[in-house]
Amino acid sequence: MLRPVHMTKMLHRKFASRAVIGGMAWLLGSAAGMAQDSNASLHNQIDALKAEMSQMQQKLQALQQQEQKNEERANVAAQAAQQAVAHTLPPNAPRVTESATHRFGLTSADGQNAIEFTGRLHLDTAWYLNTRSDLASARGDDLDSGINARRARIGVDGRFMGDWAY
Repeated sequence: MLRPVHMTKMLHRKFASRAVIGGMAWLLGSAAGMAQDSNASLHNQIDALKAEMSQMQQKLQALQQQEQKNEERANVAAQAAQQAVAHTLPPNAPRVTESATHRFGLTSADGQNAIEFTGRLHLDTAWYLNTRSDLASARGDDLDSGINARRARIGVDGRFMGDWAY
């Protein structure tokens, strides 16, 4: 038989070992709980991000559909404008032409009548550096820089009824 002193030491050792084991179990349990809380938090964040990404995809699809509708409307409007222009111009409407000498004009649909615009412009330019003198100022013949039109001529050339040139 054991003595009571030894029994108390043994009881103390058992109690201490059980307390240490219990404390370790509690720590491991709380760590596991924290890990589960952490995992739950991560899963919640992942779910929130998935929901946000789903909303963004829906918005993107809506914008793409709107863009496609706008393009279709623009194409329809362009076709309508082309048809309107095609229907408004009669087949015998005059057309704008450019001659071999680069004169612009108007020609009838049958080519029998035409008018071309012509013109000339002669310019004089001068640029003088520091030419003011007291003597020239007194006589009134200061040399000023600038541009002057010497002569201008505006005219038309063409034909009438295919035979008459003017």
